[in-house]
Amino acid sequence: MENFSGKFTIVAIIGQRGTGKSTLSRIFRQSFNVPNIPIGSLLARDAKKAGKKNVGEYLKDLEKESLHAAVQSLAPDFKRIAERHSAFIVEGLHRPQDYWALRKMFPNAQIHLVSLQTPQQLRIQREMKKRGIDREKAKEDVRGFDEKRNKLGLKTLEGIADQAIRTQGKNPQQVLRELNERLRQQGMQ
Repeated sequence: MENFSGKFTIVAIIGQRGTGKSTLSRIFRQSFNVPNIPIGSLLARDAKKAGKKNVGEYLKDLEKESLHAAVQSLAPDFKRIAERHSAFIVEGLHRPQDYWALRKMFPNAQIHLVSLQTPQQLRIQREMKKRGIDREKAKEDVRGFDEKRNKLGLKTLEGIADQAIRTQGKNPQQVLRELNERLRQQGMQ
């Protein structure tokens, strides 16, 4: 596994589907001029290149090689960003082994694991609006994604998160201010 020994600050944003990970990552990136590594999108890109029908199938093949293969497979993306930036966002880790692989890849980094938490009913409403689907379909999809991500170990990651931010009733800028204040209190510049 590639190892980046420099000093880095990494904000890893985790959470179930519909909690606002992508929105917060985008606003964080724009506000602080730091790049974002969207794990799910990059794995989907690589799965497509490998001719796999979905990310799950791709991950199974990768894990035949190594437990940490998902993050390892993204080493070129991490390297490209690490060569130019000392701080960045990692959006969408769902498995403990990916978090530990990130720690191994960046042994001297200050990694802030931030869990976004939003009630399931609100996430269902967001899915309905975002995808233009009816309530039953949105409910089925959100519950299905919750189940899959929990099986992958998202609950374990949420349990070790440095920060847990409830997003209900807050707009993205309010969530960003809360996160920024908490990170500042932990010594992140």
